Amino acid sequence: DLETAKKGMKLLYNKAFGRSNRGADNIERIVRDEIKASKQPNFLFINYTEPHLPYTPPEEFAEKFTDNASEKISANLEDHYETDKPEIYYEGFPNCTDQDLIDLYDAEIRYLDSKLEKLYQYLIEELDDLVFIVTSDHGENFGEHGAYFHQCGIWEKSIRIPMIVAGDGVPDKEVDENFSLRNLKHLVQDDQLKTSETVFAEYSCWKELGDESDERKGKAQKFADNASRAAVQKNKGLVQNSELPNFQFTPDQQCYSEQKHCFENQKELQTKMNLILGERR
Repeated sequence: DLETAKKGMKLLYNKAFGRSNRGADNIERIVRDEIKASKQPNFLFINYTEPHLPYTPPEEFAEKFTDNASEKISANLEDHYETDKPEIYYEGFPNCTDQDLIDLYDAEIRYLDSKLEKLYQYLIEELDDLVFIVTSDHGENFGEHGAYFHQCGIWEKSIRIPMIVAGDGVPDKEVDENFSLRNLKHLVQDDQLKTSETVFAEYSCWKELGDESDERKGKAQKFADNASRAAVQKNKGLVQNSELPNFQFTPDQQCYSEQKHCFENQKELQTKMNLILGERR
């Protein structure tokens, strides 16, 4: 019937265009060309976007995590392009369960792991004194705290990200202290690992205005910009934005209990946060 024909066309389209790994493949080719062209000291910044919406991993990787991989990839792609934004950041996708999203996200990460492994093996053979750093700009929510992806404020899942350093002469150790991406430049330029008791984060995200505003202003203005900021220590944090009160920040990502004074030196932290991030407007 017509509906089946439409689904079939979408599957074919996604096979041809929706799940291309040309981005990661092109990066690998460009890096090889760059290394061959110059043996001088190099700094390469590479930005992969595979583990990002829409989650469209190659099928052979998705099949490691879920059944009916091709159909779920198609549903994810369709939801991403046809579902209203920013509603999806509070509601998720209509045709993908939270577990579907997690499975496809895991497949994207596993796929990228394979590409990074291949790139690292090439560079370690071609270059002397290689330092290879893998990190991320953010994590994702999958329904925790009523939030999806990373556009609904600052949560531990959003800002606790991996950082792996490998290469010639890199010591084999694990660092437990907080490390801010602000200090990545010191690690690259000066070989200094500057850890901190407290790190700061900020994000301009979406705030849901609520039913009353929705009825008065209409669906198009249901959401407003919401500047969030946080001071984070090892097992707690102070989160401030126009939608939430101050919260205790716990590492298990489950319990966010309201507590106005969760730091002994909260006033000093707020002053330092304003100094680093600027005064809130």
